[in-house]
Amino acid sequence: LHPFGPFPPPPPTATSHNNTLPHPHSTTRV
Repeated sequence: LHPFGPFPPPPPTATSHNNTLPHPHSTTRV
């Protein structure tokens, strides 16, 4: 895992990932 600079740390859950990154389709939740 490489250190992120301007980018925030990865979300603990897939739900937060969906809220953080606006995807046209939520495939991670399904």
